[in-house]
Amino acid sequence: MKIFYIYFHDSRFVPIHVSEILDELQKRGHKIHVFTMIKDFEAKQKLSGNKIKLYNIWVPEIRFIAELFFIALLIPILFIKALSENPDILYNRHCASSLAAILISKLIRIPCVLEINFVVLDKPFHVLL
Repeated sequence: MKIFYIYFHDSRFVPIHVSEILDELQKRGHKIHVFTMIKDFEAKQKLSGNKIKLYNIWVPEIRFIAELFFIALLIPILFIKALSENPDILYNRHCASSLAAILISKLIRIPCVLEINFVVLDKPFHVLL
């Protein structure tokens, strides 16, 4: 399966749970394309090597607006890559970029999975799919 994995995070490091899930997906034979703002050098050290295709979306690291820049750049990049690469699924860690992933998913009819890292009942959270 070809998986487009999308996440926004601090560009200085790759969270351990991200590298673990990507390692496990690779071990199971999936082709992974990662869309993130992690710097290439750090990502290649943390993400298991040459089987992951990395799309580094550079944004200025300005608190509170970096994610907006990421989303603005992610939408056209993800749309074009999804049309040309035909992924089987979009996988997005829940954040504001989830809206971009859901939009692209609906436009090109590819399933979208959202990873949510909190208990939904404990937070005011609504998903409109």
